[in-house]
Amino acid sequence: MPTLNTDRLKAIQEEQADITRRMNAILEASNERELEADEENDFDALVASLEMLKKKEKREQAYLASLPQYSNDGLTRSVNTQQGSEPRFGSQRESFEDDPNCGYATPREFLMDVMQTTQFRTEPSAQLKFLAAAGSDENSTQSDRYGGFLIPEGMAPGMLSIGAEGDPTAGRVTPVAMTSPVVRFNARVDKNHSTSVSGGLTVSRRAETQSPTASRMEFEQVKLEATGLFGLSYASEELLERSPISFVSILEAGFGTEFGSKMLKEKISGTGVGEALGILNSDATISVAKESAQSADTINGTNIIKMRSRAYNYSNCIWLANHDTYTQLVAAHTALTNDDYPLFVHGNGTDVPDTLLGRPIFFTEYAKTLGDKGDLILADWSQYLWGTLGGTNPRRADSMHVRFLNHERTFKFWLHNDGQPWWRSALTPVESSTTLSPFVVLAERA
Repeated sequence: MPTLNTDRLKAIQEEQADITRRMNAILEASNERELEADEENDFDALVASLEMLKKKEKREQAYLASLPQYSNDGLTRSVNTQQGSEPRFGSQRESFEDDPNCGYATPREFLMDVMQTTQFRTEPSAQLKFLAAAGSDENSTQSDRYGGFLIPEGMAPGMLSIGAEGDPTAGRVTPVAMTSPVVRFNARVDKNHSTSVSGGLTVSRRAETQSPTASRMEFEQVKLEATGLFGLSYASEELLERSPISFVSILEAGFGTEFGSKMLKEKISGTGVGEALGILNSDATISVAKESAQSADTINGTNIIKMRSRAYNYSNCIWLANHDTYTQLVAAHTALTNDDYPLFVHGNGTDVPDTLLGRPIFFTEYAKTLGDKGDLILADWSQYLWGTLGGTNPRRADSMHVRFLNHERTFKFWLHNDGQPWWRSALTPVESSTTLSPFVVLAERA
């Protein structure tokens, strides 16, 4: 028996297994963080080494197959022969060819072999080559009834999902980096310009020797109080060890989406009690009533024009609308002498947004449904304070002790933040009783 040769082949295969384990360790690390330059270089070197060992293994197997195999009677025979068939001189039948699972202990082992070949472009293993061979008179993977049921199915890396829509207010609110759980802002009470535009100070003409009228400013405070926003999930240690996809990365991505969704929803409709105050519940928000005899669940051109007329600093405002308002907004117009003028202008879907009365409009599932208060929103989000304590990204911690007896690990994600409009009331202009505000919504049309 060619013992030295088979030992050499076994050593090559053990070295391949060691390299594969090292490559998998680097891949798992890449799911948690960005790889360092030396790690990427190590990975490329491992791929090259594995490719070289695959070729070396192939040559060794070919050499062993060419050697005669001796039995106790001194005759040359193949190592394994199929029952009822002639011996195959000078060839070997691999043991996995008679295994229903083709030598794979688990579906994960099969998947890793497939990923190894496809991702690293290495020589397919003997098992994969055997599975790829298809005939018409043999059990094969081509038909479930003739063997396909016995083959473990592969799984593509990654995860299909539908995340929450993007936050149109991102980058538009006024960010506040909080250094303590409670931060107060001093503000001037200057929202009634009919008497003073400076929070109570006045000036007046006077005759010579006549005393001027004294005045003083009035102030108020705006308070941000950060509260915790938490996410919690459990996962078994078996899942964390055996899943070919990093389950921790899936959790991080999922909770990241969920945190963003929750914060946008609070900016719009939060109660301000233990959570951010949304503009729909702010005392500074103006609600524009529907027209007389206006049908339920409709939006017309007059609604839009009246909202525009109540907006403070319109040049910095954006529109938010629920998706089911789209057909109403596209049809909205104002009647002119010779023609109707449409108020909605289509963008190109990429760098040029849709606009309504010249300002960008974003359709979002977080605006209220058609006919409810807040299905159409006009806002200058720079007048909205968004405070964060301890950073803007969710932090993560995990523990194996919470459910130690269940052999499960606990994952916790959290943020501390708060948000609200800093305006306490709408603005009364100098020469009008019609108030203005950076936050204007369309009232219910039932």
